[in-house]
Amino acid sequence: MRDALKQIGNKERGTYVGVVSRLGYKTGYNGHGKPTFLIINLTDINGNLVADHLWINYTKQFQSLGILATGDEVQFNARVSSYLKGYQGNDSTIRKNILFNMTIN
Repeated sequence: MRDALKQIGNKERGTYVGVVSRLGYKTGYNGHGKPTFLIINLTDINGNLVADHLWINYTKQFQSLGILATGDEVQFNARVSSYLKGYQGNDSTIRKNILFNMTIN
């Protein structure tokens, strides 16, 4: 499913829309949790599905919008980048980052 993200590349920012599915936490190496949330049905501005789901850090930028709830539609601008998944970086996958200009619909 993430093939669409790979094709987009990281040269330009795009506008994306998704639906908040649930909130969560991820733990770091020092044991402190960081808030996250799950977006499902992530589409580009033209309505093309680019990912069926995507975990995003619940950054101060998102927190400034207020409390996210299940079913909220979130629109944001982002650039695609890659990161190494897991502690050892054994699996590489693609995700969105550099979030800004966010709205809740």
